[in-house]
Amino acid sequence: MTALSLARLWLPHDGGSVVAATITLSEDGTLQTIAPGVTPGCTTVDELVVPGLINAHTHLELDAVPTVTAPNFLDWWAAVRAHLPAPDPGEAAAQGLAALGCAWVGDVSNGGHTGPWLVAAGLAGVVHHERLGTDADAVAALLRVPVRADVIGDGVARWPTAHALFSTGAEGVAHLLAPTPGRPPASLHLGESVDEAEFLASGSGRHAALLDALGVLGPGLLAVHGVFLDDRDRRDFVRTGARLCLCPRSNLHVAGRLPDVPAWLAAGVPLALGTDSRASCEDLDVLAEIPVLAAAFPEVDAAVWLALATHRGARAAGALGYGTVAVGTRPQLWRLAAHGPHDLVGGAPDRTRLA
Repeated sequence: MTALSLARLWLPHDGGSVVAATITLSEDGTLQTIAPGVTPGCTTVDELVVPGLINAHTHLELDAVPTVTAPNFLDWWAAVRAHLPAPDPGEAAAQGLAALGCAWVGDVSNGGHTGPWLVAAGLAGVVHHERLGTDADAVAALLRVPVRADVIGDGVARWPTAHALFSTGAEGVAHLLAPTPGRPPASLHLGESVDEAEFLASGSGRHAALLDALGVLGPGLLAVHGVFLDDRDRRDFVRTGARLCLCPRSNLHVAGRLPDVPAWLAAGVPLALGTDSRASCEDLDVLAEIPVLAAAFPEVDAAVWLALATHRGARAAGALGYGTVAVGTRPQLWRLAAHGPHDLVGGAPDRTRLA
């Protein structure tokens, strides 16, 4: 049993708070007790201590693709494809995430093969095995894909999902994202680019309305990006309980703008943070998203951004028991070179694993 006095422990509430507390941990890292205040005689830590982080949207298989720049999404994607097939980063990609303090990952994979990387790195999470295709033969094949979990290892499962409305097609989306008991919210790229918004506007209509008509807009959906979603889409998210993952640095790189995050917060839509891939982001450090959000939306308390990288992000992504500090959990505590959430707005801090 290990006892630690933590002068600045991040505790989960809706917005989160920093408190002084003394905790005891068993040998396997399970939190046994938590009591208010610093206890004399215990090992005391003065820096900010947080649970393992939640990165709700990555593409680990693209980790060897360089960050590419283009004037629009279609040209950017063409530039990314020019680098494929890229060298397989293998376990090193997931180990990099673990070294950044991540505990749970929502990884999107075209090959569906990244789950063992997470297991080897000691990470938990879900592999969203992304399926694409809009022609008749591809759609027929998608409709034969069983919507079930493949258990890869302790805390890691793979589920099939769709890429986006424009790249998978309505029938495929309806099948792959159909509400399924026991499934964490399924990933779907949504509202990422103006090209996508224009395609839907000239065809089937706005994003959320189409998903609602397909029967997949609800708590089982984790839409990713949301840059080009509007107030009507937000109302549909609120009405149905759908969730949204923000990838700010990627959005600025690819689309040149961010979602209206304060509006999503005010609406009460469950939000998480992700980094997307190295093709659109410098690294996979979810804490590096916080300075971007803080600069764009200074009216939002910095504690909110840390909450989205921990307990609130875990709730949105379906990472039950992660991103929190609670008796009976294994919080995977990390010491940050910071005194509080306000210090994170200046840049991603150095960090070390505490327990």
